[in-house]
Amino acid sequence: MNHSDPETLALTALGEGVATDADLTHLLGCAECAKQLRELRLTAAFAKRAMNEVALLLPDERVWQSISNQLGFAAVPTPPLVASGPPVRLESRRHRPRARVIRFFLVAALVVFFGVIGSIAAVTSQSPRTIAIARLQPLPAWEGASGTATVQILASGDRVVHITSVMPSHLSDVHEVWLTSSESSAPLSLGTLDGLTGSFKIPVGVDLGTYRYVSVSDQPTDPGAGQKPASVMQGILS
Repeated sequence: MNHSDPETLALTALGEGVATDADLTHLLGCAECAKQLRELRLTAAFAKRAMNEVALLLPDERVWQSISNQLGFAAVPTPPLVASGPPVRLESRRHRPRARVIRFFLVAALVVFFGVIGSIAAVTSQSPRTIAIARLQPLPAWEGASGTATVQILASGDRVVHITSVMPSHLSDVHEVWLTSSESSAPLSLGTLDGLTGSFKIPVGVDLGTYRYVSVSDQPTDPGAGQKPASVMQGILS
């Protein structure tokens, strides 16, 4: 669906009659654009109130031209002055430039507003997003073990689980991270911790609704000494 032009929304929020019948029809059926218009009207109301409370200084004409060029506004030729009709008191004209200044700066502020919101959205979309956390609890005979498993989605779309842990001193130095299911599915090894922490990519296609359990096992390096691999702690992603 094509959405409303941002400049049309901004001008409509300022009370300018620039919206076509097609624009108005679209606003009636598009919740997103209607929401933007409501927010812009609120912003415009605050801006107008601020303008009424602050004395305005009229910039030089070159400043107007620079702003117009930056915003991409088309140059509007100034019509020649023609003496016609009775003279008008100067006081009655003083409000017109002020009104134009208010509209101009409001449009400029709203255009900047769209740019800032777009930049924030772009940065946010590139930040890792946490989708699940598991508190790792010690299994019987492994008191003192604890940890956290945090699953995030990266900007690339990859899912990664970050593990932090605390291990009893009598365990080996090798600890393997697993995803397991309450069903009969075979456990899925993600890799070994680097000390007490590690980050592991979750394979594409793995359903975390099924593989909800994160566990960490102790993997003795010398099985001949009577030590066997054993699950140390486990938690459920939620």
